[in-house]
Amino acid sequence: MAAIAWPGSLPVYPRYGWQQPFGNNTIVTQTDSGPKKRRRRYSAAAPRVFTGQFVFTKAQFATFDTFYETTTKGGSLAFDFTDPVDDTTKDYAFEAPPTVVETHEDVFVVSVQLERAI
Repeated sequence: MAAIAWPGSLPVYPRYGWQQPFGNNTIVTQTDSGPKKRRRRYSAAAPRVFTGQFVFTKAQFATFDTFYETTTKGGSLAFDFTDPVDDTTKDYAFEAPPTVVETHEDVFVVSVQLERAI
Protein backbone atom coordinates (compact mmCIF):
# COMPACT_ATOMS: atom_id res chain seq x y z
CA MET A 1 0.00 0.00 0.00
CA ALA A 2 1.05 3.56 -0.67
CA ALA A 3 1.87 5.88 2.21
CA ILE A 4 -0.50 8.53 0.81
CA ALA A 5 -4.29 8.22 0.98
CA TRP A 6 -7.01 9.83 -1.14
CA PRO A 7 -8.36 12.71 1.00
CA GLY A 8 -11.28 11.65 3.18
CA SER A 9 -13.21 14.85 2.44
CA LEU A 10 -13.37 14.03 -1.29
CA PRO A 11 -15.89 11.70 -2.93
CA VAL A 12 -14.60 8.16 -3.35
CA TYR A 13 -16.74 7.27 -6.34
CA PRO A 14 -16.98 9.29 -9.54
CA ARG A 15 -20.25 11.08 -10.14
CA TYR A 16 -20.36 10.33 -13.83
CA GLY A 17 -19.61 7.15 -15.68
CA TRP A 18 -16.18 5.69 -15.27
CA GLN A 19 -14.16 3.15 -17.24
CA GLN A 20 -11.50 0.67 -16.27
CA PRO A 21 -10.60 -1.55 -19.21
CA PHE A 22 -8.44 -4.61 -18.73
CA GLY A 23 -4.74 -4.00 -19.29
CA ASN A 24 -3.00 -5.36 -22.37
CA ASN A 25 -0.60 -8.13 -21.34
CA THR A 26 -0.15 -9.80 -24.72
CA ILE A 27 2.66 -9.71 -27.25
CA VAL A 28 1.64 -10.59 -30.80
CA THR A 29 4.30 -11.79 -33.23
CA GLN A 30 3.71 -12.00 -36.95
CA THR A 31 4.88 -15.27 -38.54
CA ASP A 32 6.01 -15.98 -42.10
CA SER A 33 2.95 -18.15 -42.57
CA GLY A 34 0.02 -19.22 -40.50
CA PRO A 35 -1.64 -17.47 -37.60
CA LYS A 36 0.09 -14.87 -35.45
CA LYS A 37 1.71 -16.08 -32.23
CA ARG A 38 0.51 -14.66 -28.95
CA ARG A 39 2.05 -14.87 -25.51
CA ARG A 40 1.87 -13.14 -22.17
CA ARG A 41 4.16 -10.14 -21.85
CA TYR A 42 4.87 -10.89 -18.17
CA SER A 43 3.45 -13.18 -15.50
CA ALA A 44 1.80 -10.45 -13.41
CA ALA A 45 -1.46 -8.90 -14.51
CA ALA A 46 -1.17 -5.75 -16.62
CA PRO A 47 -1.88 -2.36 -15.06
CA ARG A 48 -5.32 -0.86 -15.69
CA VAL A 49 -6.19 2.77 -16.33
CA PHE A 50 -9.25 4.10 -14.53
CA THR A 51 -10.93 7.15 -16.06
CA GLY A 52 -13.78 9.04 -14.49
CA GLN A 53 -15.20 12.40 -13.50
CA PHE A 54 -15.74 13.76 -10.03
CA VAL A 55 -17.95 16.68 -9.04
CA PHE A 56 -16.34 18.87 -6.37
CA THR A 57 -17.52 21.89 -4.45
CA LYS A 58 -15.15 24.86 -4.34
CA ALA A 59 -13.74 23.68 -0.98
CA GLN A 60 -13.34 20.09 -2.24
CA PHE A 61 -11.60 21.36 -5.37
CA ALA A 62 -9.12 23.28 -3.18
CA THR A 63 -8.43 20.03 -1.28
CA PHE A 64 -8.00 18.11 -4.53
CA ASP A 65 -5.66 20.78 -5.92
CA THR A 66 -3.45 20.55 -2.82
CA PHE A 67 -3.56 16.75 -2.97
CA TYR A 68 -2.46 16.69 -6.61
CA GLU A 69 0.10 19.51 -6.58
CA THR A 70 1.62 19.08 -3.11
CA THR A 71 0.81 15.68 -1.60
CA THR A 72 1.43 13.61 -4.75
CA LYS A 73 4.05 16.08 -6.00
CA GLY A 74 2.25 16.94 -9.23
CA GLY A 75 0.94 13.41 -9.67
CA SER A 76 4.32 11.67 -9.39
CA LEU A 77 3.57 9.67 -6.21
CA ALA A 78 1.18 6.72 -5.82
CA PHE A 79 -1.71 6.84 -3.38
CA ASP A 80 -4.37 4.56 -1.91
CA PHE A 81 -7.73 4.80 -3.64
CA THR A 82 -10.92 2.71 -3.40
CA ASP A 83 -11.35 0.55 -6.46
CA PRO A 84 -14.91 1.14 -7.73
CA VAL A 85 -15.23 -2.46 -8.94
CA ASP A 86 -14.63 -4.33 -5.69
CA ASP A 87 -14.49 -1.58 -3.01
CA THR A 88 -10.98 -2.55 -1.90
CA THR A 89 -8.11 -0.13 -1.43
CA LYS A 90 -5.41 -0.36 -4.08
CA ASP A 91 -2.41 1.64 -5.22
CA TYR A 92 -3.13 4.18 -7.94
CA ALA A 93 -1.12 6.97 -9.56
CA PHE A 94 -2.11 9.77 -11.91
CA GLU A 95 -1.65 8.61 -15.51
CA ALA A 96 -2.10 12.17 -16.78
CA PRO A 97 -2.76 15.56 -15.23
CA PRO A 98 -6.41 16.08 -14.25
CA THR A 99 -8.69 18.19 -16.41
CA VAL A 100 -10.93 20.69 -14.65
CA VAL A 101 -14.13 22.36 -15.86
CA GLU A 102 -15.98 24.90 -13.75
CA THR A 103 -19.63 24.24 -14.48
CA HIS A 104 -20.87 27.21 -12.45
CA GLU A 105 -19.84 29.32 -9.49
CA ASP A 106 -19.11 26.61 -6.90
CA VAL A 107 -19.18 23.32 -8.84
CA PHE A 108 -16.13 21.84 -10.54
CA VAL A 109 -16.07 18.74 -12.74
CA VAL A 110 -12.66 17.07 -12.60
CA SER A 111 -11.68 14.34 -15.07
CA VAL A 112 -8.94 11.95 -13.93
CA GLN A 113 -6.92 9.14 -15.43
CA LEU A 114 -5.48 6.87 -12.77
CA GLU A 115 -3.24 3.87 -13.34
CA ARG A 116 -3.87 0.96 -11.00
CA ALA A 117 -0.91 -1.24 -10.23
CA ILE A 118 -2.03 -4.82 -9.82
